[in-house]
Parts: sequence; structure tokens; C-alpha cells
Amino acid sequence: MGQSFQRHGGLRFVGLNVAQAEQAVRDDPQNVEGRLALAETYMFANEFEDAITQANQVLAVEPENQRAWLVVGVSNTNLGKPADAIEPLTNFINARKDEEMPG
Repeated sequence: MGQSFQRHGGLRFVGLNVAQAEQAVRDDPQNVEGRLALAETYMFANEFEDAITQANQVLAVEPENQRAWLVVGVSNTNLGKPADAIEPLTNFINARKDEEMPG
């Protein structure tokens, strides 16, 4: 499976295409990191409903997962659902408020 590093804004992530990410989850459905990668891949592919579904599955297992909160918040924002974005984005910000900003 070929992987490439891509940059979106200030974020660098391992870029998987949707088919690769879906296959990784089919191969190991209990792998939280793989499911989170799928959620992020869906989000970057503008498949926001699917991104939220996958991120919520991560949060069911790891309720404090900051990356999943971010996916849910950003995806809801992009779907025009700011009220649904507030709680996950607030959780994300509060969890990181004492961390140094990259740059």
C-alpha cells in the first residue's frame, strides 16, 4: 500500500486514498488508529457524514480522542451544522489549551 505525506494547512498526515483507508478498516475493524485515519481521509475528501460516523466510532472506544473530536467538529462545520460542532471543538480546544502551538 503506497503512502505519501501530504500537507493541508499546517497539518502533515499520511495521505491514504479512501479505498486504501476503507480496506485497512475492513482488514482490522478494531484498530482505532486505522478507523481514525479513515475518518480523516473522509474529511479531507469532503465526505463529512462518513467522517463523522467513523470518528464517532473512535469516540465510542476512546472518548478523549482529540483527533476524533476535531474530525467531528470540522465535519459538522462543513455540513453547515455549527451547533453540532461546538461541543467537539470545545473539547478539542480545552484539551490542548495548555500546549505550545506549533510554528
